[in-house]
Amino acid sequence: MPFGTITAEETNKTINIYSDRFIYIYDKSSCGFSSIEVSNKELLKKPMTFNIFRAPLDNDPKKSWKDALLNDSAVYEQSTIVEEYEGYVVIISKFNMSAPTMFPHIEATAEWTVFADGNIDLHTNAKLGKGLTFRQYKPENMEDLFQDIGKYIPYLPRFGLTIEMPREFGLLDYFGMGPSDSYCDRNHASFMGKFSTKVDNEWTNYVKPQESGHHYNSYWAYVHNQEGLGLVAIGENEPFEFSAIPYSSKEIAAAPHSFELPNKDKTVFSVDYKMSGVGSASCGPMLKEKYRFNENEFTFNVKLIPTEQALDDPFEML
Repeated sequence: MPFGTITAEETNKTINIYSDRFIYIYDKSSCGFSSIEVSNKELLKKPMTFNIFRAPLDNDPKKSWKDALLNDSAVYEQSTIVEEYEGYVVIISKFNMSAPTMFPHIEATAEWTVFADGNIDLHTNAKLGKGLTFRQYKPENMEDLFQDIGKYIPYLPRFGLTIEMPREFGLLDYFGMGPSDSYCDRNHASFMGKFSTKVDNEWTNYVKPQESGHHYNSYWAYVHNQEGLGLVAIGENEPFEFSAIPYSSKEIAAAPHSFELPNKDKTVFSVDYKMSGVGSASCGPMLKEKYRFNENEFTFNVKLIPTEQALDDPFEML
């Protein structure tokens, strides 16, 4: 375990963490970091936050996701505590993800550990909230009609972190399924390996913008600028899923045509526990059960490592 000088200062809205080489600001309202400053250089464009939505594909159950207001799901902090130890700081936030007028979509606890060398560990325990159900409910009498069991969805789109970074962080290296995008049910055209590319190349410019650029079964992903300054995500004990594209899910979903997308002014680095498969429901059967993200409880663990220099193998940072 790395040791060194690290201190934490708590305010009503933030937890500020300082060391000799970095300043991190934890935003209680988003339950994630709003600033990661390394060597006087900011890595974030806006506060990172948790996300369950993806820009719908033609095959997706768009009506049920819309009825459940998944596009409007946001983090609502319930409580946050901070604990200081020799060489590291622990932040524990309990939060819900929900939309206006809805019971929670997700109920979760995120435990962030920041070490004196700048490395960040995230351990998240989450469960489906009262606002959603994976079970189709058939009322048997009048009383059943008034039972609030949550909005039915066949599966969640995803669960993970959304990290928006400035536009200059436009390079991507990763070890996982590539070089084309891949999903749990669509990856035979990909293979496991180490790849280097540009964030712009990860985006597929469909006439009707929709989810793209995702990578299934990945071990690390490194988004950086020309000098090597950037952010690494590493799976802890198991692979994770990710994408790094120029648009957010909400921006993609809101654009009827590709020319109506906003100007490219950022890199959206999505670090996911899991994303549902893409299926073929627009012209065939619904997504197979084994490719659906419909877990009632799950745990998501990942390491985030800000780096000042170019890396060939991020595992060397551990």
